[in-house]
Amino acid sequence: MRNIPHKDGVSLLGKYDTLDEIVITKHVDWATGHGIDAFLMNWNGADKGSDENIKYIVETLKDFKGSPKIGILWGSHPQVMSVSQDGKYDMDYLPNRDEFLREMDYLATEFMKNPNYLTTNDGWPIIYFYESKALKGEIPQLILDARNTTRGKIGNNPFIISDEIGWLFTYPGDWLKIEGNSLACLLSFDAISDWACCIDRSKQEYIDNYETYLDILYNRWSSFLRNYNTIFVGNAIPGFDEIYIYYTNDYSYTKKSQLFKNRLEIAFKYIDSRFKMVRIDTWNDWSEWTNIEPTREELFAYLNAIIEVLRSQTKN
Repeated sequence: MRNIPHKDGVSLLGKYDTLDEIVITKHVDWATGHGIDAFLMNWNGADKGSDENIKYIVETLKDFKGSPKIGILWGSHPQVMSVSQDGKYDMDYLPNRDEFLREMDYLATEFMKNPNYLTTNDGWPIIYFYESKALKGEIPQLILDARNTTRGKIGNNPFIISDEIGWLFTYPGDWLKIEGNSLACLLSFDAISDWACCIDRSKQEYIDNYETYLDILYNRWSSFLRNYNTIFVGNAIPGFDEIYIYYTNDYSYTKKSQLFKNRLEIAFKYIDSRFKMVRIDTWNDWSEWTNIEPTREELFAYLNAIIEVLRSQTKN
């Protein structure tokens, strides 16, 4: 974190090493104390630093009382798989397909067997596919093969969440008209979510009326998926600004704890009773202004917003 650009704000811990044991346990203490019971951690390959980092964090927390569950956020990575001219990963290309299945095998062996791994109530290990729309080809067959691979290792199916909705405000009917999209692909996953809470920057109107459009989007997608017995997973984001890319402020989504609370309430409206999950993007991604980690400036404002929403849900 020490070298990551910030838009504003400083962690209560200052600029820290994410793998510092004190930092890890303090993050867990803050998170679990405010209703967060799991982390999806970004994994970029078996021979990458993220693999070692996640293993270290899991090992550090193994004896931590009340530790949150850890799940894998899998993302396609150009260092390993070949990218087509259209910027997508052709999963009908045998080397890409084989690499993907090797990775599913590895994740099942190295992570999903861990007693602290995130699972459904039925014991299905949860894996989140980040930016799954970057994959093309016979995706239903690929996902079926991935399930068989995982089941062969741990004796259980994986529960796969995909952000197929993407980041544009696209309703189901329009989504199905987009080249490469299909109902079969959509329904090959167990649950569908959106990328970074659909921070659509294609029109200023979306930015100015974000919560209104988000509510409409979630309403339509949850209703649509329910008709096909597929689960919708909502998301909440505190703000957004791609500081790494140095966009102008015109592309920013305002970050305020009250707005974050409003977005959480929208996500909670559309929780599926079969799988009660709301994602938050993110805990500490300072580079995109999506961090909810306590800061010296705002203290626990974002974590307190979570508690307030959870309490209101309990009353209802």
